[in-house]
Amino acid sequence: FLSTLPVTITSVLLWVKRHASSMSITTYVGLSASAVFLFVLFSGKEYYVDTFSNWWYSISGLLFMLIMTDLSFCERSLAKDPIVWGINFGALAFFVGMIMLTGIFDQYHAWRWLVFNAFTIVPIGIIGLGTDQLFLLVLCAIGWLMDSFRIAALLADDSPEAAAPIYFVVLGTSGLLIAGAGWLLSKHQDHVHNVIEYHMEQLSISRRLLPELGHVVLHTEDPLSEPITTSRHDGDNSVC
Repeated sequence: FLSTLPVTITSVLLWVKRHASSMSITTYVGLSASAVFLFVLFSGKEYYVDTFSNWWYSISGLLFMLIMTDLSFCERSLAKDPIVWGINFGALAFFVGMIMLTGIFDQYHAWRWLVFNAFTIVPIGIIGLGTDQLFLLVLCAIGWLMDSFRIAALLADDSPEAAAPIYFVVLGTSGLLIAGAGWLLSKHQDHVHNVIEYHMEQLSISRRLLPELGHVVLHTEDPLSEPITTSRHDGDNSVC
């Protein structure tokens, strides 16, 4: 705990002061490690660490992804890159945590796959479309392929002698469906993105609690450079 706490504090300071892109990731890693150490310290049950970690990554990953998404709509001068990295890493932690929590690869129950798809793939897909983050859509595609493997395995169990053709047909069909969904999305991506983004802006808590201070960050390619800001006075968008 004494080693992870300084890492977390340093990450937050570099995030706030220097806008370092990866600091949102190290902040989450530091918080997660601290949470595990505190659990072991106060519970004394090291054999429950796996169960705790499954719940922790599922819940904290979701919350981190949602918080970063909400902050992306804030009108204050927040660096964009750390928030984007935070959305992607939070989604990854949530995705992996839900796989472990639901145990979809350990116990083949249909309800576990339904829970995983409804409460993991769907939210990640919506946020990916609303924030225009390709990585989140890739996670959705991976989840779709996982579903395909499971369906193929179920069919192959009933007909072991035809396992190879079954896997070929199911996975081939799944690949075509994913490609078709990608093509269809590319045709209507702007409209879908604008609709979801509009509703996200309306629901944004930080947008209401943290009103604009007269400038917003436009670009932070170099994490060690100062952010470029624009003025927000009566529609004037000149660079300060």
